[in-house]
Amino acid sequence: MYIWGMHILDLCIIILYVVVILWLGKRVASRTHDTEEFFLAGRKLGKFYQFFLNFGCSTNADQAVAVSREIYRQGIGGMWIQFLVLFLTPFYWFTTLLFRRVRLTTIGDYYTERFRSPFLGGSYAVFILLLSILGGGVGYMVAAKTMMAMTPKTMEVCSVEERTSIEQFREFKQLKSEMAEGLSLEKQARYEELNEKSKLGELKSFASYTSPIWFYL
Repeated sequence: MYIWGMHILDLCIIILYVVVILWLGKRVASRTHDTEEFFLAGRKLGKFYQFFLNFGCSTNADQAVAVSREIYRQGIGGMWIQFLVLFLTPFYWFTTLLFRRVRLTTIGDYYTERFRSPFLGGSYAVFILLLSILGGGVGYMVAAKTMMAMTPKTMEVCSVEERTSIEQFREFKQLKSEMAEGLSLEKQARYEELNEKSKLGELKSFASYTSPIWFYL
């Protein structure tokens, strides 16, 4: 059984994940009463828990996929897309202990105290804020593309415009694969026409029940 192009089991897993995350957030929020508890969990995490928190901050669930993709594209040298962060590892050995000792909350606080410069600490805070906005925007864009791929429409339910876009995309890919053997003048003109549409984003490989506008908003 499919709902909006997604299998019912996949949909149930996503709903369960969202419910669990909301429950955890509500549970933690009920125990948070001041900024120290918000940022540092009341300094009650312990060394073992902090180790895994730092490990989690330095890793990501998509790294295995990214490394596999780059190795496929570039060969064994593609593994360095992940090994680049290897040189940051020694910093994780002492930064956690440092922050526990100096009793600071953020790196902006550290810059303010170390260099006696509130301007430097404030500049760092503004920079991180802008970086967070950029990272959040990219995250929503990726989430939209992922959700669109998970909820595809069949050709039978596509509108005329969507069906035309998909058929032209397939035609464009077919002509592109034939370019090595040479195209006739008619096919070359058709390829250039479809290539311009592809540059404008008018050609789609599939249609989706999910509109990306909800993620962008």
